Amino acid sequence: MSDILETKARLRAGLDQHVALESVSASVKCADLALILASHDALEEALTPSAGTKYAFLGEFRQAVGSRKVTIEWTTIKEIMQAIRDHADALLKETDQ
Repeated sequence: MSDILETKARLRAGLDQHVALESVSASVKCADLALILASHDALEEALTPSAGTKYAFLGEFRQAVGSRKVTIEWTTIKEIMQAIRDHADALLKETDQ
């Protein structure tokens, strides 16, 4: 009978330890997910034309034309943003298949 009780106690301790580890693992997974979602939101905002991104990027990019540097137009920056979003969508579709 004492063997059964000892075995039961060991199993219970193992189960408690497993549950504790799973709880920590779940907490870490939730924290990782929150970080992934926050990163996604930040990237999506940065790649979506808006007053904020226009303010942040307009005048930041220049291209050499002959001996002078020309500021890249906002329209071109928006086209680049769209191309990056399209490329990301294509990559997601590839991983879904």
